[in-house]
Amino acid sequence: MGKIIILGVVFTLAGLLLTTYSALEYDGVVVIETLKSKGGQARHTHTWFVIEENKIFLEAGHPENPWVQDLQHLRHITVEGEGVTGRHQFSIHDLAPDHTRIRQMMRAKYGW
Repeated sequence: MGKIIILGVVFTLAGLLLTTYSALEYDGVVVIETLKSKGGQARHTHTWFVIEENKIFLEAGHPENPWVQDLQHLRHITVEGEGVTGRHQFSIHDLAPDHTRIRQMMRAKYGW
């Protein structure tokens, strides 16, 4: 009985990971190119996005994400995908009203 429960949990977790990976690789995402803080090598990150008033808003997850840390020494990032391809100037928004509005737009677009 214990083995069945463990296998169920393992298969559930594997399914969730596969779904997240598929969503990030193929469904409504952009690829962000930054330069790694150490070494200056290119880093390519798939992330969710929304557009409002000709501005692209990206899902950063949390400030400790390596690609978000890369932004501290950059003025522009390269974005590729769904009609937003190009080099863009950016700013970081960490204000609660901005965060709430952006999360609502993400929820409307992606359903989460």
